[in-house]
Amino acid sequence: MPTTILPIAAVSFLLLGGLVCATNAWWAFQVAFRGSRASAVPLIGAAFLGLGLLLLPATRPWCWVAVLLDAGTLQLLRVLPAIIRENRRTSPAQLLADYTAADGDRIVSLRLYRTGAFVLCLERTLPPGTTGLNRRSDTGAWRRDGADLHLRTEAESGFLRATPSPTGETLRFRATLPSWESAPETALGALAFISAAEPAATSAKT
Repeated sequence: MPTTILPIAAVSFLLLGGLVCATNAWWAFQVAFRGSRASAVPLIGAAFLGLGLLLLPATRPWCWVAVLLDAGTLQLLRVLPAIIRENRRTSPAQLLADYTAADGDRIVSLRLYRTGAFVLCLERTLPPGTTGLNRRSDTGAWRRDGADLHLRTEAESGFLRATPSPTGETLRFRATLPSWESAPETALGALAFISAAEPAATSAKT
């Protein structure tokens, strides 16, 4: 890159990265002191700021500081271990049983994993031109106690009871998850979850 263009490119990257980092800093302030749910943009601010520092010989040794100046990237680094752990717990290789319930425009799946984790996911097909909830999911831990399948999230718990069916078994909620019952489109109490595979009869450990 010609020497005349190098400083211009470096300043451009620094300005762009600084703008993104400043926006992320404002996001961090809003979340910390005002309880806002605004979201930051990770990596981009640090990448542009670091590239700008890298292009200038005087600031090249300090290009790593860009990571510390970007609140979005710091937030990503903080939650990254938890994201990796959750992905390992719910990887397809760990899938033990998959239950499905259909009701009108709703399809709800309940997946149980050998790691003791479960994923409950609802998907709706909305008519064209309409708005509303089209997807919701929740994760937590499951435990099997005879015919009862207990689910526990960070905030609530419930359980389903299994009955034999021609394809394996059918699960129905006996104590539903309260937050799911708060709206008709996410209510689970009347659904029958059917699977061709039977979950393990012993309790799962998290």
